[in-house]
Amino acid sequence: MQTPKDNMPVRALYSFPNKLGAQRICYTAWQQVKGLAAAGAQVLVYTGGLLRPVPESVEVRTTLARGKLRIPYKLIGNQRAMALHDAIVASQIERLSGKIDIVHVWPQGALRTIEAAKRFGIPTVLERCNTHTRYAYEVVRDECHRLGVALPPISSRGRSWIADLSCAGWRGICTASTRRSTTPATSSGPPKRG
Repeated sequence: MQTPKDNMPVRALYSFPNKLGAQRICYTAWQQVKGLAAAGAQVLVYTGGLLRPVPESVEVRTTLARGKLRIPYKLIGNQRAMALHDAIVASQIERLSGKIDIVHVWPQGALRTIEAAKRFGIPTVLERCNTHTRYAYEVVRDECHRLGVALPPISSRGRSWIADLSCAGWRGICTASTRRSTTPATSSGPPKRG
């Protein structure tokens, strides 16, 4: 990952307010950090805590842990923990100005960091977590109905297709000829999960 100006590696600050490497989104964030490092970026991670090792090239600074001592999220509450993380990362932005090219932040622990990066002209990327599958289906179904486009039959592959369409942005692939040649959706939605 090279910057176009000087062929130097991109210097990324990756701010993750949860426990990097735990399950679910924490695992996703960990994989993203590994991917950035594998692509050649210089990565500085600020995270609430680190539960899995990262590549040696990645510098990690924990905001809610020092060694084995951790501030339990349940003790102060998730919102306070994430706000504390955000305040700590935001307080470092001025010192890091000129040493980072981009800031990647996650929801709930990002507002102050985004504001600080903006003050110093550092571009920021806000991670947007995926929606619940049923909600995604409902949004796509409603939009299809509005556009007069029929949904395909719902199967396990169909549910995957619908989730992919939702992420890709249905409007971007829906042509005028498709709208004219199809009928409104009549499905009541995917089967409920047990």
